[in-house]
Amino acid sequence: MSEERKAARQPARRSVYYQVLGAHLRQLRRRRGVSTVDMAERFGVSVAMFSKIEHGSRGPSPAALEMYAEVTGVPLLELLAGAAARHREELDPFDLLLRVELPEHVRALDGLALYAGIPARHMPRSLPLRLTDTSGVIFGAADAYTRRSSTEAGDS
Repeated sequence: MSEERKAARQPARRSVYYQVLGAHLRQLRRRRGVSTVDMAERFGVSVAMFSKIEHGSRGPSPAALEMYAEVTGVPLLELLAGAAARHREELDPFDLLLRVELPEHVRALDGLALYAGIPARHMPRSLPLRLTDTSGVIFGAADAYTRRSSTEAGDS
C-alpha cells in the first residue's frame, strides 16, 4: 500500500478521537450517577459494549450515542460538540480557533463532522491569512470567525 493511502486513512487520529469521546461519555454518565450495568439492563445490551466505547477501543454507533444522550439528559449534538472541543484541545491546546467564540450550531456541526470522520480537507477554508495554518480545523469556524472579525473591525 502506498504511503499516501496510509496517510489518508489516519487511523491514529480516529483512535484518539474515540478515546476522547469515550472519556467524555464516561464523565457525563458518571455525573448522572448511572453505572454501565444500569445502562446495559435498561437498553438490553452488554456491559462490554459500553466499556469498549468508554475506553476508546471502539467508536459508538448512532444508537449507542442516543442511549448516552437519553441517560445523561444531554442533547446528542451538544454531546458531540463537547467531545469535539475536548478532542481539539487534546490535539492542539494552543489552536486559536478553540478560543474564538462561535455560535452553538457551529460547535455542534464540528462535533458531528468529527464523529462522521469528515476529513479536514473538505472543511471551509476562508480564514484570515494569519490563521491559515489552522484552516479547516473546526467545521464552519472559518466563516464565523471571518464574519465576527469584520463586524468588530467596522465597530471601531
